[in-house]
Amino acid sequence: RERVIQPNEDVDTVKKSFDEGKKLFEEMEEKYGINVVSMNSVVKKNAQGQDAVFTAVDRIEGQNLLEAKQFQPEMQNKLEALYIALGKYYQDAQRQKSKFWGDCKNEQFVYGNKVGEKEKKLYITDVDPDFYASGEDKFKTIEWCLNSICNDLVESEGKFESKTTLQAARESLSSIVDEMLKEQPESEPLLQAKMLLSQSNVPTT
Repeated sequence: RERVIQPNEDVDTVKKSFDEGKKLFEEMEEKYGINVVSMNSVVKKNAQGQDAVFTAVDRIEGQNLLEAKQFQPEMQNKLEALYIALGKYYQDAQRQKSKFWGDCKNEQFVYGNKVGEKEKKLYITDVDPDFYASGEDKFKTIEWCLNSICNDLVESEGKFESKTTLQAARESLSSIVDEMLKEQPESEPLLQAKMLLSQSNVPTT
């Protein structure tokens, strides 16, 4: 994949950012068991003579979670594990004041297998990731990332043919949200997340 470096950007800075993102994703995979597609990038001229970052990634045969119309029963445990791991990742980032992935949402995950392999897994496929330090961007915060995870969980529950509740993930995320609300009792994204997790996923008629 190609990403053109803009005139106001420094080539070395962009390459350093890519390398940092790769390293932080590798740490996420190692510590939390969240699969990330392998990626390697190089800076060179494109066909138009522009400086660009070319990123080679594993090809995953599957569909991202946002576009999927329906989930098979086998997905329940995989989604439970994913949302629990993501919650712990952001909880630790908040506690440790470490940089965190700022674009956590269903469309960044694909369920499928690498070409040449049979085992299906959930993979992060964000090849141009942005990581943020706490307070760096008011719109990219750990609180909003947790809010997004809770929204995605509820959305995913609704894609199973039969009524499915990702109860273990709900309980894990609720515990994390409640802990953070003790320090930020008026946090809008956390209060929204708490409300989402407290609601039943039984469809209304």
